[in-house]
Amino acid sequence: MGASTLACAILGTLMVIVFPAVTKRIIDEVLTKHHPERLTPLVLIAALAFVVQHGLDAIRIILNNTFEQKVIFDLRSDLYSHIQMLPLRWFDNRATGDLMTRVLEDVTAVERMLIDGIEQGVIAVLQVLLVSLVMFHSSPKLALLIECGQHWERAAADVAIDTLVRFLGLTGLADAAWVQAHARLPLPKVQRLVRVTEPVVARSAGFRFLVPAVGLSVVPKAGTPIAQDGDHIWVTPYDDAVLVMPGTRNLKPGGTAVRML
Repeated sequence: MGASTLACAILGTLMVIVFPAVTKRIIDEVLTKHHPERLTPLVLIAALAFVVQHGLDAIRIILNNTFEQKVIFDLRSDLYSHIQMLPLRWFDNRATGDLMTRVLEDVTAVERMLIDGIEQGVIAVLQVLLVSLVMFHSSPKLALLIECGQHWERAAADVAIDTLVRFLGLTGLADAAWVQAHARLPLPKVQRLVRVTEPVVARSAGFRFLVPAVGLSVVPKAGTPIAQDGDHIWVTPYDDAVLVMPGTRNLKPGGTAVRML
């Protein structure tokens, strides 16, 4: 029965990857490529995965509750048999309340650690592995890198920890109350998606910026000179170019001075 419970938990967890995959196909095929005829099958796949996931969860809960009661019965029976064999003088130094607590509460605590702890631990590890595999399959760079800001700034640590906390919440590894208690930064009112198009690499020690070197600053017009190194001048390739982590501190020839988004 324990193996069946664990199998239902694993199979139910595998359904987690269905919803992101279906969402991706809806965006890429139905919305972007204008194939509305594919929407219904994709929605049906998502609905089927939802039913399968929750059906397996229901079976797992039934099996788990039955298994838990049997384990509790066996533990209490063994404990009672052991107590019956103890000498009378052992009871002289033990309070009756302590014995009742050990039989009623401690046995339940041990059962939860052995059964629920193992099951939830396996599910958590499996979810992390599944999400990691999907991320690496989609883009290894995105799976490995989270840009949290200037490395020497104190705020970068807060961004890194906040990102990890919210990631645990989104993947279901942590509940909403825990995420709310440990989140360090408020969510932004508006999120902006930017994509790196090209780096600006210094050619010599004479590299200098022609605009204020402020992180995430926006250069409104395309063709605006932003940096110069000898006779070479870099200009923005498009309107509203974003400068990411500009700086000349400890910059050497071949080093990246700024990235443009």
